[in-house]
Amino acid sequence: MTCINRTLLACRFCTQLRKPTVLPSSCIAIQRYLTTSKIQFDQHQISENVKPEAGALSTGQKVKQAGKDASYMGIMLLGFGVTGTLIWYVVDELMFGFSANSVYSKALKLVKDDDRIQYEIGDNLKGYGEETSRGRRRHVTSQEFVVDGVNHMRVRFYLSGSNRKATVHCEAVETSRGKFDFRYIFVEMQGFPPSEPVIVVDNR
Repeated sequence: MTCINRTLLACRFCTQLRKPTVLPSSCIAIQRYLTTSKIQFDQHQISENVKPEAGALSTGQKVKQAGKDASYMGIMLLGFGVTGTLIWYVVDELMFGFSANSVYSKALKLVKDDDRIQYEIGDNLKGYGEETSRGRRRHVTSQEFVVDGVNHMRVRFYLSGSNRKATVHCEAVETSRGKFDFRYIFVEMQGFPPSEPVIVVDNR
């Protein structure tokens, strides 16, 4: 039996007697050693328990990440803004500006509202552009030119209805950005019986 084991037995024996006993110096040293070891072990357990979790970000890293997120969000918002502006510009030019499509749309409305055209063409009146050899319909034919610094545009498209078909000729003059007036709109009837062109607008 080693000295430490003997000392431990002596300490336990003295404790069981519950009498004031002067412990040997070796017993006191062992108790101090055991107490110190327990304190160090407890401190080590506490330090392990308070270790930051894997993957946890420090305050500086969180601030840096927040800055990156804000930058990405700003870039996305800028991209959406630019895309929306381009879409609006294209739609404004095609639908509401001085373009072949806008001239065609306005002329078609005026033609449909004319009672003479409705009588000649018949019901289910429709407008369309050029036709290919396979019967596919394309955009309307247009020609742009400038007279005395003013933009002009000539557009040609077609009509069809339950009675017959017709060809529409029109010329528009730009009055201001995106706005225009017609110089003329007239409709040539196709098929029989032959008839005179119907003049819808004449500002020549």
